[in-house]
Order: sequence, then structure tokens, then C-alpha cells
Amino acid sequence: MSTADAFDDDPHEELGVSVGASLAEIKKAYRRLAARWHPDRNDDPQAVWRMQRINAAYRQLCDWLSTGESGTQETHRKAPPESQAEPPPDADEPPARRKRAWWERDWGAPRWQADGVVSPQVIRSQAHVDLEDAAAGCTHVLKGVVQDLCGECLGVGRLVSPNAHCSHCDGEGRIRSASGRWTRCMHCMGDGQARKVCPACDGSGLEASVRTYHFEVRLPAGVADGQIVKLRAQGQRCGHEAGDIDVQVHIRPHPIFSWNERQELACTVPIDVFSLWLGDPVEVPTLDGHRVRLRLSDGLDQVLDGLGYPNRQGRPGPLHVHFETVTPQRWTAEQRVWLSQLARSVQSDERSSAELAQWQKKLRQQASR
Repeated sequence: MSTADAFDDDPHEELGVSVGASLAEIKKAYRRLAARWHPDRNDDPQAVWRMQRINAAYRQLCDWLSTGESGTQETHRKAPPESQAEPPPDADEPPARRKRAWWERDWGAPRWQADGVVSPQVIRSQAHVDLEDAAAGCTHVLKGVVQDLCGECLGVGRLVSPNAHCSHCDGEGRIRSASGRWTRCMHCMGDGQARKVCPACDGSGLEASVRTYHFEVRLPAGVADGQIVKLRAQGQRCGHEAGDIDVQVHIRPHPIFSWNERQELACTVPIDVFSLWLGDPVEVPTLDGHRVRLRLSDGLDQVLDGLGYPNRQGRPGPLHVHFETVTPQRWTAEQRVWLSQLARSVQSDERSSAELAQWQKKLRQQASR
């Protein structure tokens, strides 16, 4: 068996020359590679093996030139008989990827790296606070646990060696099924690169242990109901990156005050008809715990500026007060006696109600006829 027959790979690719290169070009490429990979000059463990391949490729090209053969002719000479040739590819079948040349590959240990990166997730939390605390500003204690993404594979769960061929498809990115059709290699995702499950997380993409966190979040005065307070880069970690923590504020319902879509406070004050008739001042509570006296003669809907919920600049907004008249549904016997006396007094006194007094007078005149 000749040396040319012993070298099965493409000698042109091995020396990095084109098909039809001259002897001078072949010798130049050989000297360049020999100067790099000769064991006396290179301590790489693969230097001897590479130098053997370089010598074999050089001898084969020299033999072809001396016999008048070419790489194309040699390829045809080694091609399998027509009966064993592969059928033409189907249009739906994935094409074969170009294999890397020997100088593009990792001949030593594969250099593994993360096969992509997963963005850290945002941790979402809720903060339920009282209306008075939200108006004045308060501190919310936030505690919990989080499982960070694996720092070795950056959350993907697998590693890739870009310069090493996939062992399942030999770098072609496809494999032949039992029916003879080419299908995409699922081990390398069709790109021909070597991949493996991340040994640090066993493919889960997460760290084995959880991490606890504890923060004291300062909620500003006048924080809005539903507002989100962000803690930048304090959430789930992935390598040198970290996600945020979003704290959504919920203001608890208040027994006295409510608020509209503009975050303006409102208060509905029930009053009886007698207070309305008498026009007595009515006490109305404020958010800071004080009370103000309002006159009903100023109207049943009043706006008190500067006594409401503060805005984002810290300035208190208005307090909307609505007086709602309430009529008693049941009366005691004593109250009925008082009401009867009051009704007779009002009906007979023209100063109280001239219309009622005139009506009672007309009834008496009719009865005396």
C-alpha cells in the first residue's frame, strides 16, 4: 500500500492549498506548517501526530504531481460504485454542514462554554400598607428565597465546544434515520458543534442551593396604589448579571376615606335631616388625625385643599367631602310624640312655613261653612 493510499483525508485541506496548486506552492505550505508543528519546535502533545499528517499529505500531493493525477481524479478513483452511491438529497432534508479543517478544531481537550445565556427572572412581590403609612412614607420589610441560575452554563443547562465536532453526527449537523432520510441532529441543534449537559447543574440551569434575601424597602411619601417600586439588580442572579425585584404597593381599604383614579381622597359624611335643617357645624376627620368643622350652609359637597393625600412631590392634595342625608327608618314612641308636637307647631306657625300655615287656615275655613 502506497503512502498516498494510506492518507484518507483531503491533502489539499491538510496543507491549506487549493486543488491544482503548483509544486512550489505545495512546498511553501509544507515548510510553513513544518516550521510550526515540528516536534523540535512545538511542545504541543499533538505536534507529532500533526507532523505525520503534514508529511503524508505532502507526499501524496507530490505523488499526484509526478504521476499526472489530481485531487479530483483521486476522488473519482476512490468513489464507491454507482450501486453504493447515496441517493440525491430530498428538498426537505437538512443540508450537511461544512466540516472544520484540522487547524480550526480543538485537538486537545474541548474548550467548553455556555451554550447561550438566560436572562435572570424578575422577582415580583406585594407590599400591603395602611393609608396613613403610605401618605407619610414608610419602610417595608421584604424577605424571601431565590434560586439563582447556574453560573457555569448561564442558565441554559448545557455547554458547547464551538471548535469540536458533535460526536453523534461528526460535525455534519444531520444524521441518517432508519428509513434512509437525513434528519436534523438534535444533539447539536443542527450546527455540528459538540455539546454536553452542564455537569454543575445536571442540566437544570439552576444552582443547587437557594439564596435568602432581606431588604428594607423605603416607600416614598404619597406612593400610589398599584405603583411598582424597583430594586435594581437585587433579584435572581446569572453570572455577573442580576434581575430586579418589583414591589407592587397595595393600599389597604380605609374605614373612613376612599380615593379616586387621581389618588385624591374622598370622605362621605352621613348627617340627619335635623342637623341639615338646623345648619349646625359638622366635624369632619382628616388624614392626619385632626378634625375640621364645616358649615352645611356652604353646601353638601365641599373641597378642602391641602388636607388630602400627598402627590409624588409631597404636596397634600384636596379632600373631597360629601354630606349624605340619612332619614331614620324606625322611630320610638317618645320620638313620635316629639315629631307630632313639632309637626303641629310648624303647621300653625306662619314664620316656620307660610305654605303649611295657609293650607291649615283654608281647611279650617272650609270646615266652618
